[in-house]
Amino acid sequence: MEAQATAQPESILDMPLADGQLDLIPEVTRIMREAGLGHEVTAAFESNDLIAEGRGKCLDAQRFYLNRFWHQQLGGHQNRTGDNTIDYRFCLLDKGTGESWIKHFSEMIIPFAIEKRLPAALA
Repeated sequence: MEAQATAQPESILDMPLADGQLDLIPEVTRIMREAGLGHEVTAAFESNDLIAEGRGKCLDAQRFYLNRFWHQQLGGHQNRTGDNTIDYRFCLLDKGTGESWIKHFSEMIIPFAIEKRLPAALA
């Protein structure tokens, strides 16, 4: 009898979340809600296509989608207001642990998001 091959994801962006792996998107949602950004979470985060695409994916895929989302948010804010957001965008780490990503997000992005009422719907 021939062994059946199991389908492997073609890309890291297709890999499911592994048991015990940090689920970044729900954690980011929780952090934003606890920071008083509940309206922004509902209006611009939970319904975003990048966030929807990242749900249930592995840590690296979720980080990729979250980073794209926040780069769009911060870049869009800079374009609308002239506020320099480069330092904030640099703290969106592409590598490392999920915990280090959360730490940088909580220390840099959340205070800026509170001050500027981000995320916002993008035109």
